[in-house]
Amino acid sequence: MENLITLFQQISLQPNTSNSIFNTLPISEFTNHRISKNETGNPILLINVTASSQNLNLPSIKLQNIAVHFDAQCNVSTNNQVIKGVFTIISFTGFKHELELYFLKLGDLLLKAIGNTPTQTQVYTEVYKLIELFKAANQPPLKSVQGLWAELLIIEQAKDTHIFTKAWHSSPTDKYDFSYKAERLEIKSSSLRKREHHFSLEQLTPPQNTQLVIASVFVEEISNGKSLEDLQNSITQKLSNDFELQQHLNLMIARTLGNTIMEAKKITFDYELAIQSVSFYDSKQIPTINTKHIPNEISNIHFKVNLSNIENMKSVKNHFLIDKY
Repeated sequence: MENLITLFQQISLQPNTSNSIFNTLPISEFTNHRISKNETGNPILLINVTASSQNLNLPSIKLQNIAVHFDAQCNVSTNNQVIKGVFTIISFTGFKHELELYFLKLGDLLLKAIGNTPTQTQVYTEVYKLIELFKAANQPPLKSVQGLWAELLIIEQAKDTHIFTKAWHSSPTDKYDFSYKAERLEIKSSSLRKREHHFSLEQLTPPQNTQLVIASVFVEEISNGKSLEDLQNSITQKLSNDFELQQHLNLMIARTLGNTIMEAKKITFDYELAIQSVSFYDSKQIPTINTKHIPNEISNIHFKVNLSNIENMKSVKNHFLIDKY
């Protein structure tokens, strides 16, 4: 499929959309849908909905950077031919070029998820996923770029990308980065080539009948390394046509980076160093504080642990997630 960014660049500026005539181009592979450009140069997606499914009266949505008008009657001009149709109109209303590109990239994913003949319900579902991504991109960041990059590296290097993406947390503030059945995997990164990492006491006290593994990764910023976007693109290719997992990946990145997402995606790190440095540790071998020695009045305990002298378990294949790495 020719991506939306390329198509968008081919559209001439539209003088006026007040009369609901949109100058558009059809989208290859999804020719029922259109891409347009408004009078200010912002992109507009026009999503055609199967006529037999148009039975919901959905309200319009207007948020920062994005507006949606469901099932609008409008005229679409393509190659000087005007046709009438019912389209869901998704408009980018912001002014930052980086967010405009983000909108178009998310539009590519939306189209792949709904296909060429979507129902109204399918469009509604996928549009709200897109809106969640834009909402997240307007919030403060919840985690460092370095920490997120290390998590994406683990997913990207996994033998089973699908399982690792499924196991990845549903919120950046979850206690553990990966949870799969009775296993927990927490990723710790260091920019100093020292395996000294911060832990909370609660983090090193996993639920009963679960196994916790700590992964330690060296993450150094360099000018010619790989970016978050590089890792994300690699993971997306491995996820193939699993658009639900691709949406999960996008949403977690957006929630983690918040309003720094476009700048953060440009930062690059030493890919080869990181891969070579990955080590896994059984949490039972990591020194911690026995809770019976802690007064009830003391809580929220954090400390730093040096893992250098602890035996790593990279060659010990007794954990499901490590077997899949």
